[in-house]
Amino acid sequence: MKKITILYLGLFSLLLMYSCEKEEKEPILNTEQIAAPVFTSPSSGTAHVLLEANASEMFDAFQWKATGYNLNNLANTVYTVEMDEASNNFESPIFLENTQELEINYTVAQMNTLLLTNNFPADEAANLNFRVKSNITSNNTSESAVSETITLSITPYSSEIKIKSIYMLGDGTDPGWSNTDALPASHIADGKFGIIANLGGEGLFFKFISVLGQWAPQWGTDDAGTGENGNLVYRPTEDVADPVAMPCPTDAGLYRIVVDTANLTYEVYAASSTLYLLGDGSPAGWDNTAATEMTNDGAGKFSLTADLTANSIKFVEVLGQWAPQWGTVDGASGYGGSLAFRPTEADPDPVNIPVPADGTYLIEVDLAAQTYNLTPQ
Repeated sequence: MKKITILYLGLFSLLLMYSCEKEEKEPILNTEQIAAPVFTSPSSGTAHVLLEANASEMFDAFQWKATGYNLNNLANTVYTVEMDEASNNFESPIFLENTQELEINYTVAQMNTLLLTNNFPADEAANLNFRVKSNITSNNTSESAVSETITLSITPYSSEIKIKSIYMLGDGTDPGWSNTDALPASHIADGKFGIIANLGGEGLFFKFISVLGQWAPQWGTDDAGTGENGNLVYRPTEDVADPVAMPCPTDAGLYRIVVDTANLTYEVYAASSTLYLLGDGSPAGWDNTAATEMTNDGAGKFSLTADLTANSIKFVEVLGQWAPQWGTVDGASGYGGSLAFRPTEADPDPVNIPVPADGTYLIEVDLAAQTYNLTPQ
């Protein structure tokens, strides 16, 4: 019996030793063997002059070789692409994107907006460093690697489009019929203009002119025009008879007037004195009863400095309601772009506005021009 007990003890010891030896031989991540990602495109040292004519074309793709690890079956590698002014040595890098892919792509317009909103001036070459960092997370272990820096010279163009303004006047407006004091409207796009201004109410009227101090070119309406919408009638010269003036809405107040000089239509909306921020990228989430109120800066302009996450945002005019609502259009940049309006809940939702990255932003909205800007702080 004693011999059998000794035999069992011996077998148990052997098994224990084998188990420990096997455990000690389990592979582990060796940080000294990590091969950092390597940019393959664009080539460092190249210069790029962005052109507005190429706005919809693709900028050179940022591509890199995958980070090499001495283990397989690791969690997916997450790559973070960063940019900074070459002289800053990434002391305050500008986040571009997180991805599990081996490339990110921007259009020329998106790259141009990225530079302008980060205070790189138009028509001046910006010397920029780019790098890609990789990170894996498996259980409680996190290891990272950083690529070598590539340097690019990129010259943005001015995105400010110079469009000749049109002006609103009439006995239903603050300047009256003075064609030298008429109110300028903001260009929206493709011959469309917008203005937010007081209208005097039923029985009063307004028109638009093209040149201060002159009565032609001029836009009025026809006999079917109302205080809500109608057709525009164009008067090219003073030799042509005056068109009918557009009637003001019944109630006096602040209104947003949108004039389409290309399709010859106009629309009048009650302008809100309030605007609220919401979205999964905002502090309120998608709770439209808890949306964050923005500061009314006058003339349809609103602003707010807020902490955002890399998701999306929109704006609503009334707490607890989904319309009137403001979003954007397909392909818009998170740093700035055109607003799209949803007047009623019967209208389709506009596209969400993307937030470029986690961070603090100055959010600026111009409802007359239908634009937004997100400036990192």
